[in-house]
Amino acid sequence: MALVMEHLPNLNHSPLVQNKIDSIEIFRLKSCGLIKVSCNGFCGWGMFDVTCPQQQRDLVQWASVYMVLKRLSVTEALELIQIKSEVWGLDRRYAIEVALTNLMDKLSQRSSLQRRSEGVFHRSFLLEISDAYFSF
Repeated sequence: MALVMEHLPNLNHSPLVQNKIDSIEIFRLKSCGLIKVSCNGFCGWGMFDVTCPQQQRDLVQWASVYMVLKRLSVTEALELIQIKSEVWGLDRRYAIEVALTNLMDKLSQRSSLQRRSEGVFHRSFLLEISDAYFSF
């Protein structure tokens, strides 16, 4: 399985280096989970399967590895993921890479229309249907 990092463009693009990750939210639904990474008013989304028993029991423990990414730039976060990938495992690595890649695309384009369309996944609705939630 090809990982996301293998297909990324130049990571030294100015918005990717200058803007820092503001928050990370994880929503666990019945059979899947969503990761939302926010930076400067833009959000990137990733998805993961809830197949691991640890995910089903303790979302906070499973997702706490992502806490080191907060306040890093997208570039720094993607570089750190490469270093931590063996410890984190493929599922966690892939989920956060997808979210960061989605965020990276939005930051690179910097469209105000995209910023307004971030409400596609309404937080209150996701909280209502989630089995578990973790934010930092």
